[in-house]
Amino acid sequence: GADNEKRRLSYAFYEDANNIHAFKAAPHIKALTLIVHGESDETVPVKQSRKVVKIIPKAKLVTLPGCDHAYSNPDHFHKLLNLLSLFIVENS
Repeated sequence: GADNEKRRLSYAFYEDANNIHAFKAAPHIKALTLIVHGESDETVPVKQSRKVVKIIPKAKLVTLPGCDHAYSNPDHFHKLLNLLSLFIVENS
């Protein structure tokens, strides 16, 4: 986690994750989509977002240098909020 503590996941989490086929569902997403991904995310590789943004028809990817999965740096978190707010305002 963000505090470098290891956590155990239940088997149900594994089963759910195994049944989710995001890359199969992605082409069917019709809404404008903003993906914000930290370039230092060690939980979900940024390459996953680079792949899925090519599959979702109306998607945009913004990567944040030095940002981790939890946006634990307050500057990164505020950048995320600003990006989301701007995206909503521009597309409403």
